[in-house]
Amino acid sequence: MEFKYIIDKNKNFIIFSKTINHSDMKRIIPSEIVSAGFCSFHVSHELLPAVHCFGESISLNIKSRQEDDLIINNKINNEEY
Repeated sequence: MEFKYIIDKNKNFIIFSKTINHSDMKRIIPSEIVSAGFCSFHVSHELLPAVHCFGESISLNIKSRQEDDLIINNKINNEEY
């Protein structure tokens, strides 16, 4: 299942339904948005939840970045980044 996400300059993120516009969710994050796009969940080799980020937000004109996977995965698995 695909979702949308936004990451701010402080590495805070929101993952939300793909039926909601990125620009509508931007209001929830008070700091500058540095990345946005789509993500999907799967189970890693270590049997931990893992996220893969891709694509871009047309409504915010921002693309996903390679490091987005690492930022989200480290946080949801309680690891330091």
